[in-house]
Amino acid sequence: MKEKRQKKASTKNIRPALSKASWLDSLSGFLQRVIRHLKTDTTTYLIYVLIYIPMGFVMNGLGQYFKIGEYAYWWQVLTCYGLYLIPASLLVRRRSYFDQYLSGLLIIAILELPAYSLGTSIAHDHSILDRYLTPRNYTLFMTVFFAAFIPLGNWTASKVRRWSGK
Repeated sequence: MKEKRQKKASTKNIRPALSKASWLDSLSGFLQRVIRHLKTDTTTYLIYVLIYIPMGFVMNGLGQYFKIGEYAYWWQVLTCYGLYLIPASLLVRRRSYFDQYLSGLLIIAILELPAYSLGTSIAHDHSILDRYLTPRNYTLFMTVFFAAFIPLGNWTASKVRRWSGK
């Protein structure tokens, strides 16, 4: 008798599956929120481009120089930093530094894991990171390290914006 009550009680907590219309409404609401967060003036986008694109080329150059890692193609700096990290940074820019970093972990992990798996990002064998962290921890280190670029980029953009008086 007790088992029947428990079974009956547990089925009450199951949510019905979303209908196709409500699923589309949820998706539409989500996309509207994303677009609202990405809407900003041209000056802000220009500031982000002037910060992120050079930073991407510098980081790729340092990775090549110190034989740590690099992109397979030079134009990946433009796609990764310009078309991925700038919008991602704009999405989280009004959050606390800590929340931006935590969001950055997910944002960068989604970028780093497939990049190294597919070979579009190249990890150099026997790099300084391999010696101290082992090759198994390379992608984890890169994710943890580059996640800080989201809040640092947002902080730098806000300082440049204040400095420029815009």
